[in-house]
Amino acid sequence: MAEFSVTLLIDASTSMTVTADTPEDAAELAMDEAGNPSLCHYCSGKMDVGDVYAARVYDGDKEVLDTDWTAQQLAAAEKQVEKLEKRVAELEQAEQDAVKVPRGLLECYLNGGGDWVEAGHKLRALLGGGE
Repeated sequence: MAEFSVTLLIDASTSMTVTADTPEDAAELAMDEAGNPSLCHYCSGKMDVGDVYAARVYDGDKEVLDTDWTAQQLAAAEKQVEKLEKRVAELEQAEQDAVKVPRGLLECYLNGGGDWVEAGHKLRALLGGGE
C-alpha cells in the first residue's frame, strides 16, 4: 500500500462591523482591517490560513454585497435565466398569436362555403381591418 501526502484546502471566515459610506467601501475597509488572519498555536500546527479573498457585507440581516467571484457569477446567471424565461414567455405568446390567423382563415373558409377570397375578407374584418 502506498503512502500519500494530501493537502486539504479549507475555507475560514471572520466577521466584523465597520462604518462606511457604501457596501463596496465597507468590504474594502474590512479586508484592510483583517490584514493577515492567523490561528492559535494549537491550530497553526495543523492548518495554514491564506489571504482574504472575498467579503460579504451585511446591512442588518440583509446581505448587500458579496465580492466572492462565484457569488457574482451566480447572481449574473440568475439574472440571465430571468431574462431568458421572460423571452420564452414572449415567444410562446407570439406562437399562440401566430396560430390564430391561419386557424381563423380556415374557419372563415369552412364557414364561408369554400371560397378563399371571401374567407380572407371575413378574417380581415374579424381582425379589425375592415372588409
